[in-house]
Amino acid sequence: MRYLILISIILTAFAIPRGMPYDYFVVLRLVNFAIFGFLSYTVRKRYETWMIILGGLALLFNPFIPLHVSKSVWIVLDIGTVLVAIVFFVKSKTIFQS
Repeated sequence: MRYLILISIILTAFAIPRGMPYDYFVVLRLVNFAIFGFLSYTVRKRYETWMIILGGLALLFNPFIPLHVSKSVWIVLDIGTVLVAIVFFVKSKTIFQS
C-alpha cells in the first residue's frame, strides 16, 4: 500500500514545476484519482478522518468532471497534495499494520 502513496507523491511533485505537457496532467489526474480513491476505501472503517481527506483528494483529481482552475492555483493544490500524502505516508506505517 505504501508504494502507492510514494507513486502519488513523486508524480504530483513532478507536476509542480511549469512546463509539463498537458497529457502528463491527464495521466496524473487518473492515477491520483485511482490511488486516493482506493486508499480512501481501504481506510474507511477505522480511520474516518483519513477517509474524508483521501476521498477529497480523489475528488480533486477526478478525471471525469475535472476542476478547471488556473495553473497558479494548481501549483498550490499540488503542493498541498504532496504534503498531505507525505503525512499519510508517515502515518501509514501504523495504519496498515493494525
